[in-house]
Amino acid sequence: MGQQQFEHEGFRAPFYTWLPSIGPSNLITLHGDEFAHWRGDLLVASMKDGALWRLRIRDDELRYMERIPVGYRIRDVAEDQRGRIVLWTDEGVLVRLGRVRDGMVFTQCSGCHRTDDVPVHGIGPNLWGVVGREVGSTEGFAYSEAMRGTSGRWTPERLDAFLASPSTYLPGTAMQYAGVPDSATRATIIQYLETLR
Repeated sequence: MGQQQFEHEGFRAPFYTWLPSIGPSNLITLHGDEFAHWRGDLLVASMKDGALWRLRIRDDELRYMERIPVGYRIRDVAEDQRGRIVLWTDEGVLVRLGRVRDGMVFTQCSGCHRTDDVPVHGIGPNLWGVVGREVGSTEGFAYSEAMRGTSGRWTPERLDAFLASPSTYLPGTAMQYAGVPDSATRATIIQYLETLR
C-alpha cells in the first residue's frame, strides 16, 4: 500500500516550512550579549539561499522572521563566547558577525555589498579596503560607465559626498539608492568602512 503525499502518520508536522526550500543546514538559539536584543531568537543557516534567517517564536507562534543576506552558502552557524555569530561557508571561509558598536547603521549597505577579504561581490562591489582604493577598480565587478570613468581614490570626504546622494555625486551611477541624509549616520558608516582592511 503506497503512502500518500504529505500524509506521514507517526511524525510530528513541521513548525514552519519554506517553499521552495532554503536548504537549511543548521539552527541555533541565540544566548549571548553581542546581539542581546535577539536573545532567544533562532538563527537558521541556509545552503541554498546564501542567507541567515532569524526567527522569533513566542507562545508557540512565529512572531517575526528576517532574512539576513550573507552571500555565501552556509554550512554551519555557531555563537562564540562573546556572542558573535560565526559562519562556516561552503567555500571553507569562516565569517564572524558582530555589531557595529555605534548602531546597526551598516545593515542598509550589507544587503548589496560584501565586507570581507574574499574577492566575491554582491549586487554591489565588495567594500573590503574601499577607503583609499581607486574608484571603480575592484577586479571582477562590472561597474557603470560613470563609475569606471571617475578617477582618484575613495577618501572619507569623497565617500561622505557619495553616500549623501549617489546619483547627485556621480550622475549615471548604477547604484539605485537615495542616499543617507544624516551626516552622523554617514560618519558612522565611513568609520566602519575604514576598519575593513
